[in-house]
Amino acid sequence: MKILLVLMICVASLAAAYGDSLARSHEECVPTDDVSKACFDILKPQKPRAVLVLVPGVNDSGSGFLEETSWKRFVSERSWALVGATFVSPVDILKWNGGYYNPAEESGRMLLDSLSRQGLGKLPIFIYGISGGARFAARFADAFPSSVAAFATLGMGDIPEPTASKGPNGIVACGAEDPRLGASLSWFKDARSKGWNLTWAEARGLGHARSSTVEDFVRQWFDEESRRAVRGGVGVTVSNLDGKPADDQTARTVSSWFPSKAASILWKGRFFARKEERPATKKMSAESLEVRAPARYGDVFSREIRTKVESAPRITLYGSVPEDRQAKGVICLSLIANDVGDIEALLKGENREGVVGEWLRYAEENGFAVLAWAAPSGLWKKDSNWDEYGRKDNRGHSLSFHSVALAWKSAVENVSREHGLPDGRYLMIGFSRAAQFAMRLALHVPSKFAAVAVHVPSSFDTPVPAARGIVWCLTTGENESGYERSLKFVAAAKKSGYPIIYKAYPGLGHSDSMLACELGKAVFDYVVNCPGATIPEYSAWPYVADCVNQRVEKVAEQSGVPIEFAIRLPSSEVAKEWKKE
Repeated sequence: MKILLVLMICVASLAAAYGDSLARSHEECVPTDDVSKACFDILKPQKPRAVLVLVPGVNDSGSGFLEETSWKRFVSERSWALVGATFVSPVDILKWNGGYYNPAEESGRMLLDSLSRQGLGKLPIFIYGISGGARFAARFADAFPSSVAAFATLGMGDIPEPTASKGPNGIVACGAEDPRLGASLSWFKDARSKGWNLTWAEARGLGHARSSTVEDFVRQWFDEESRRAVRGGVGVTVSNLDGKPADDQTARTVSSWFPSKAASILWKGRFFARKEERPATKKMSAESLEVRAPARYGDVFSREIRTKVESAPRITLYGSVPEDRQAKGVICLSLIANDVGDIEALLKGENREGVVGEWLRYAEENGFAVLAWAAPSGLWKKDSNWDEYGRKDNRGHSLSFHSVALAWKSAVENVSREHGLPDGRYLMIGFSRAAQFAMRLALHVPSKFAAVAVHVPSSFDTPVPAARGIVWCLTTGENESGYERSLKFVAAAKKSGYPIIYKAYPGLGHSDSMLACELGKAVFDYVVNCPGATIPEYSAWPYVADCVNQRVEKVAEQSGVPIEFAIRLPSSEVAKEWKKE
């Protein structure tokens, strides 16, 4: 009884420390043509010492940050205010780094004025942005350097090089599988050359998604920087190449600055790997594959696919099979990777974070073999649907992709024979550009796939009748640039008789989503466990979802979901995951 009482007291104390002691308020700014929404949810202690601003992905809501225990605990322990920022601008303006992506124009002053009205205007600002929010955070630090104590970005991508001769200290982080890696590193080098004190953090195995490893590092780095600012000190510089101390003046673009030695040690443990420690990409000939000994689960084999298509001449296919070589199925991972060696490392169990790590765990739990590759680009128009460009272009893209698809199919069939894998009814997932490749692959060689789960693909190809045997799970965000195009694809797919599950998450932009992953897993579970591998007719599925008004009903209780909004769902488990937001 005493133990229970102590536990209850501890829980109550934690609740008070991380929630009740922070007063919540909301600031809403007058919209403009370029910034149609700007609002800020704020948690404020009685005597705040600093302000932590968190900015989510493109056109997403930042209010949810205020519910996350890790951030609330961090600010509560330091008597900082916590601000969740929400910005919305027209997508066509954001494409050119306008709208709220340019805080020097309107959005930066909206934030500063809101903080001033809350009595926080004179406090040092620590700001962390993700994806589109990272673009705002970096450019806010550049535009208002005297207001920013430190900043951090994750998955920033391509923005104009900094204008300030020496901006605030900060972190530029990016996933090693994120297509924005190169642009983020380029900005980091530009800023370092201009005198900025920055840390480069490359998260191996991470795509374009949030990361608990990165965010924990950001919190500890911010804490170290706030302490350094009080006690003084010049910080520590370490080479990004060999992890050794470096001359901050002569090796700026290939080194990272840290507020303390402790921060540099933490960085080495989480983000740094010497070249000799990085897994090399294996390329094996057909002959070596033929005499390969039976693989243990986790062993990785590879096959180079030559396509004879100039824009995508080769694809490296990686695979891993269960230890007993009795794969219960095959899951295909269409991935975004700047270094194909990172895919091999993932299959070996290294740095499994985020959604990709979750899919790999799903494969292991179900005894599936894994086939994975880095999705090529240049085979289609990434921001256009099939009906948005000319017939000649459409045919040219289709012929090129079909050649790639046939080369992929031939290679996979050879690998399946050599490693005793099922030769069909594959499951396949993809995100962003890799989702675009996955969808097109399924359309061109539909006989290989039982189900496909893709997230935020942004552009779509023509639904073909031959792909009616695939169960499709398409997820996106209502604020994603391809949202309207996704609705066109769904309408065309339904007209073609596709069994398609579609979900557009409110407030989500072009960002990864664990909710979408869980929905995809529920769909795959349904497909895999259907008796006799026979999927009931789409019209017989027992639940109907309204994909615009975000509600689910049993078909027997249907109260008039408009047919153009109606999405059938095959089971209560899928319906349960679909309803989550």
